[in-house]
Amino acid sequence: MRWSNGSILRQSAAASCVIWFLSACVSQPIKIEPSGLTVGAFEADQQKRQALPHFSAQVSFRLEGASGKVSGNGKLFAEPPKRFFLEVRDILGRSQLVMVLSGERFSAQYPQQKEFFEDGKGGSEFLSRFGLSLGLAEILALGVGALPRAWAIDRKSWEWSEPFYCFRAEAAGERYQVCVDGVNRSLTRVTRENGWTLEVQDFEPEPRLGFTLGRDLKFTERGHTLSLTWEEPPRLDGAISPTVFNVEPPLDFKRLPQN
Repeated sequence: MRWSNGSILRQSAAASCVIWFLSACVSQPIKIEPSGLTVGAFEADQQKRQALPHFSAQVSFRLEGASGKVSGNGKLFAEPPKRFFLEVRDILGRSQLVMVLSGERFSAQYPQQKEFFEDGKGGSEFLSRFGLSLGLAEILALGVGALPRAWAIDRKSWEWSEPFYCFRAEAAGERYQVCVDGVNRSLTRVTRENGWTLEVQDFEPEPRLGFTLGRDLKFTERGHTLSLTWEEPPRLDGAISPTVFNVEPPLDFKRLPQN
């Protein structure tokens, strides 16, 4: 078969275009436009999560760090963003740790040792004893996939690689990177710059809540960890008695020093 000069030139030009296209794809990956999630849709989902008035649930809890280790199952009561109660019991049913948050007042009680720790900074001083630089209000919000209300989202910082989307947020001078599942709009990973990282797994749609819940949450910071697993979806039925959030320890408990 004879090839004309014109045909050869056309074939050569076509081959050059293919080679250029492939090299461009290697050096400059194609940016996928978002389709499953928009900023507005994410913020609408966040409003549902932040609007939970009160709830209770059975959870598994583990706290391990510089001041030792506590783990077990327990009952959690919450009125976001500033009221929280969690009692952790061991496999024999003995109460190992009771944490109560009311506003900024917080107490951690150790019934077996008859000791307690109290701080006026929302539990952040207690968790810092374990090497974690966060407070109970943050855990409570992030536990249901809600960003703390104080965080300001940088709407121009969104990046995407479907099905995951990430953006930046700021609060009180701290910077965060937040990653979201584009399908169920749940938080998948949150990182505070030079601080802790939260990873969320095992997502389940919860029709009663109106959103998808990540069942397994794990905070890590320099080898220290706090893990929370929802053994059942949060229950929304009935108001919680105010006495549940009483931060005062029993009179015979000894106060632990601040440091």
